[in-house]
Amino acid sequence: MPSKDYYSKHKEALKGKRKVYYSSHKTIEQINGKIYRREHSLEIVKMKKSWRDDHRQHMRDYQKAYRYNRKLLVINNYGGKCVCCGFDKIDALTIDHIDGGGNKHRREIGGTNGLYKWLVQNNFPNGFQVLCANCNLVKSIRGVCTLEHSK
Repeated sequence: MPSKDYYSKHKEALKGKRKVYYSSHKTIEQINGKIYRREHSLEIVKMKKSWRDDHRQHMRDYQKAYRYNRKLLVINNYGGKCVCCGFDKIDALTIDHIDGGGNKHRREIGGTNGLYKWLVQNNFPNGFQVLCANCNLVKSIRGVCTLEHSK
């Protein structure tokens, strides 16, 4: 069996050979893959579960960082600070539907993380603004932020 050194030295050539082989045997490879997965489905399920169990913390950390970065992207695209009071700490900033209807919209698209994903996919549409948690809460209760801010 060839060594890792051989593979690292001939990586591009081997990659090209695999592409040529796979493109000419694509249907056969797909059929073989389906047959293998059908015959070994229980083993595959056990292997995936074992991998998830072994990497649970890594997956949580990755997902947390991914959600945080997406929130950061969205908040920054809408100004990066509360439009009412100017607060700019990311952990307490939220996206607000300017004309209301946020609860219904979030339920339709899958929660707060779904909202951030939707905003990115729809190229940051108008009708949204950044509010801090305090201003957003007061706006949701009274319809408008009535807090006295010292800017």
